[in-house]
Amino acid sequence: MWVHGNLSQVRLIAGRFDGKTYSAGVEIRLKGKAHTYWRNPGDGGVPPIFNFSKSGNLKSAQAFFPPPKRSGAPGEEVIGYAHRVVFPLRVVPSDTSRPVVLDLKFNYAACEKICVPELAQLQLQLDPASIGQNGSPEATLITAFEGKLPKPFSAAGAPGLSISSKQAGKTWIIAVTGAGEDLTDLFVEGPDGWYFDQKLQSPAFFELKLAQKPENAKKIPPLFFTLTTKTGAFEGTFPLP
Repeated sequence: MWVHGNLSQVRLIAGRFDGKTYSAGVEIRLKGKAHTYWRNPGDGGVPPIFNFSKSGNLKSAQAFFPPPKRSGAPGEEVIGYAHRVVFPLRVVPSDTSRPVVLDLKFNYAACEKICVPELAQLQLQLDPASIGQNGSPEATLITAFEGKLPKPFSAAGAPGLSISSKQAGKTWIIAVTGAGEDLTDLFVEGPDGWYFDQKLQSPAFFELKLAQKPENAKKIPPLFFTLTTKTGAFEGTFPLP
């Protein structure tokens, strides 16, 4: 069932059940030129928050993020999605013989000229008897977005990252190998309190600068990198030299 907002509509959808785990998804459709955000939303954005605490017969539910796109001018940068996105879910029941009642309190934002925070209360029952062996009618849609999820940099054929220090502890050069003209973007995430600015220096080189760090922090922790290409996305954790 769709829950409608000012610039969007959102729903919970079921996928398949393999006897141990359900696939499901949170689908957002956006009006006009509106966008919603990735987990790292860019300048002043609002990341989606998934709260399944009131669900029944639920051991765990994990949300996954398809690779985003970057838009907007510096200082007004948006990292997220336009038109339509499905966040795949991996749902593990406490008791596989009983249905799971997913109860999701979903905070997100849909933005165009103005940004509208949204709160959707969504509920869906996942029952092996109703999903069947071939999955629900939305199973193909969920599978399509699962196929877009980043693969690890250790995967066969994945591009490589080489990181070198340009100014000790302040600036780094990230060289991407094996992506060629398919390279589209690189997203860098640090733990809470760590923020980095980046820009594309040439088709295969990014410059990374430390923008903010926690007070009294001395050693930079490993960072999480998401690389997007025309043919797929890749992710992994790397230390800075």
